[in-house]
Amino acid sequence: MAAVLLELKTILKRIVPAHSYTVHNVSGKLAKLHEMIQSRIEYHKNQHAQTKNEHAQLKVEHAQMKIEHASLKRDKETLSMAQTRVQKALQEIHSQNCDDTVVLCFPDSNSEDQSIKCSRTLARQWSSAFEAMLRHGNQLGNDFPAQIELKDTEMSAFQAALDFHCSGQFNPDAIPGKTQYEHPLLQLADRYDLQELKKDYIAMALQKVPLSTSTASWHLSLWATVNDTEKKAECIHSLASSFRTGGANVMNQFLELNLEDAKSVLGHDELAIPGGHEHEALGWFCKWVQHQPCRAAQASELFQCVRLSLLKVQQLIDFQDEVTTNASWSDSKKQMCVALRAAMEDKLSVECVGVRKRKASVLTDDDPAEKSLLKTLRITRSMFEPMPPATAHCGAGA
Repeated sequence: MAAVLLELKTILKRIVPAHSYTVHNVSGKLAKLHEMIQSRIEYHKNQHAQTKNEHAQLKVEHAQMKIEHASLKRDKETLSMAQTRVQKALQEIHSQNCDDTVVLCFPDSNSEDQSIKCSRTLARQWSSAFEAMLRHGNQLGNDFPAQIELKDTEMSAFQAALDFHCSGQFNPDAIPGKTQYEHPLLQLADRYDLQELKKDYIAMALQKVPLSTSTASWHLSLWATVNDTEKKAECIHSLASSFRTGGANVMNQFLELNLEDAKSVLGHDELAIPGGHEHEALGWFCKWVQHQPCRAAQASELFQCVRLSLLKVQQLIDFQDEVTTNASWSDSKKQMCVALRAAMEDKLSVECVGVRKRKASVLTDDDPAEKSLLKTLRITRSMFEPMPPATAHCGAGA
């Protein structure tokens, strides 16, 4: 360092005038610079040493975590092996032929073997409702029958419930896809109050098929199975409010609904009718009825959900003609004609009885064509009303 300072002094003497800087001043400044550099070097040395210590500590912690992970893995494997042994033991107990064995028969099953054996003692622990069924059987005799029929229960659903209670783990394959609307395992769990099975089923169902516009009807069937009215209302609202934007997907879901759910959707205040025209709801009603032949007899009940007083007069007339001339409406013709007539009477009355609008409804009262047709019909109707009796003139002869 001294050699460097000496060289700098020599250079400065050649290029810096004597009156500007002295060698002493330059040396002092270089000494201060040297001191600052040394200080920074010491600081970075300390930082580096601290980083090395932290790195060493992290390595120790990482090694400890690896040991813990290996220990957890061994514990998990041990637990899995224990669960497997317990599951096999329980399955063996259920499959044994002894005094404790009860045979459950499934007359509605399509398989050749329509029965499953299980241990009465173990199965009685599932729930109080299941215990009562095993105690009384089909005859309610309190005699612990050796054979019991489970009607309206799929054998595969009971087998899944039996596997769940043996393993303590729910199999996601037991949940149907979003194109299937039946939940036989959940029905079984709800009917016999198998709370753990029902809880795991619903949790897995929500994970496997998240709620969206395209799955609203599937979720509706899920919550209907356990009679959760609040969740059902959410699904109904999702369907009703998505008609305008959901396209064919929402319509296809609507067409698959049962009568009660279809009534809830079509009668919803927030039904998203395009342009606010109730005629769209009338069209959806027709599509639902025509989707399955057996629905013709249910038409009049769903027809009540169409707000006929929000239709235009010409639309009422056209649909009246459709109902009276099309044989497909014959099962509900009388009730539908009564409803259409009441709507027309309301239209023609001077004081029209207000009907509850939907959120998206657009009224047609100010439509010139509607006003003109209403006026014509009112005049025409008045021409066929009975004339008042003539009043006698004053002074007429006796």
